[in-house]
Amino acid sequence: MKKVMMLAALATAVSSSAFAGSDISVGYAHSRADDIHLNGANLKYAYTPEGENLGFISSLTITGKEETEKQNGVKGEADYAYGSALIGAQYRLNEYVTPYAMAGIGRGAVKVKVSGYGYHYEDTERKNGFAYSAGVKVHVTPTIFLDASYEGTKVFDTQVNSFVVGGGVSF
Repeated sequence: MKKVMMLAALATAVSSSAFAGSDISVGYAHSRADDIHLNGANLKYAYTPEGENLGFISSLTITGKEETEKQNGVKGEADYAYGSALIGAQYRLNEYVTPYAMAGIGRGAVKVKVSGYGYHYEDTERKNGFAYSAGVKVHVTPTIFLDASYEGTKVFDTQVNSFVVGGGVSF
C-alpha cells in the first residue's frame, strides 16, 4: 500500500511538472470580410519553460455565417466560413503582461445553393492564404488571464480581419 501511494505521488509530481508553464484560453472570435460578418470561437495553447520568459503559442480560430433568402419561388443559401491554424512566440514582460505574435494558414470557404422551379445548383469554393496575428495576455491573478488579439489574412482576394477576446488559465 505504501508503494502504491509513493508511486501515485511521484506520478502526480511528474505529470504536473510536465505541464508547468502552460496556458490555455478560449475566446469569442469575430471576422469581417468586406461587408460579411462571421462569428465563432478561438482556442489557444501556450507553453513557457519554467524560469524562462520566451515561449511558444498556438491558435485555432473558426468563424462562420449562414444566410438564406427566398424570392419569387427561388431559395438561395450561402454558407461562409473562415478558419486558421497559427503558431508563434510569446514573451513574458512581467508577471502581468505577455505579448505574442503568430503566423500560419487561413482558409476561407463559401458554399452556395440555389433551388426553385425544379432547378438545383450547388457549389463550394475554398481558398488558403498566409495568416498572421498579434495579441496580448494580461494576468488578473497568477493563474487567470484575459486575452485579446488581432488576426489577418487574405483569401478570395479579400482581406479578412478577425478580433478575438477571451480568457484563460495558467497551470
